[in-house]
Amino acid sequence: MGTQPAAVAAAREYRASSAASILEEFVELLSLPNVSRNLADVSQVADHIVAMLQRREIDARTASRPGAAPVVHHALVFLESPDVYDAARRAYQDGE
Repeated sequence: MGTQPAAVAAAREYRASSAASILEEFVELLSLPNVSRNLADVSQVADHIVAMLQRREIDARTASRPGAAPVVHHALVFLESPDVYDAARRAYQDGE
């Protein structure tokens, strides 16, 4: 359990120091056309999300079938401990 307080502190510090860029990236995502009936729009948003994840070194890609919207899937592996994920999740849920 020793990693949880450190992970929570690190997550909070990152969010505090990166708030402007996080918000900017979110606004950029929200500015993309996103009409669910328009597969080109949905594909553009999916590609954008994949790029966002890949910038964070998360193995992400889309999968799709003809005539259907793409699905973004990723693999996120925590090598240190599942406690790190749990601590980050709790910090997020607490709104911090």
